[in-house]
Amino acid sequence: MPPEIAKECIVEGGKTRLRPVLLTAITTILGLMPLAVGLNIDFISFLTTFNPKIYFGGDNVAFWGPLSWTVIFGLSFATFLTLVIVPSMYHALVQGKYKMDALFSGKKHK
Repeated sequence: MPPEIAKECIVEGGKTRLRPVLLTAITTILGLMPLAVGLNIDFISFLTTFNPKIYFGGDNVAFWGPLSWTVIFGLSFATFLTLVIVPSMYHALVQGKYKMDALFSGKKHK
């Protein structure tokens, strides 16, 4: 595959995967945020007395906070890798392959 076609394929693949990757990452990150900051809502109290007793912190955040922050930052980093680094590395690999072919075969590629 010539480098021009490879670049077109990389761009088309990036356009195709951008929305699903971002949507899944953003929804997961936003869904884990209350767990990470320790948002507590007492639903029983809310249903009986209409007082939800909303507060941050508590015992749950001691365990779930670090776990959810780890998933949030890991997912953010993996999203960046998926959308930016992997296509860039593939493009560099294709360019390098054609330069090596041209170097060892004596032919000039565009």
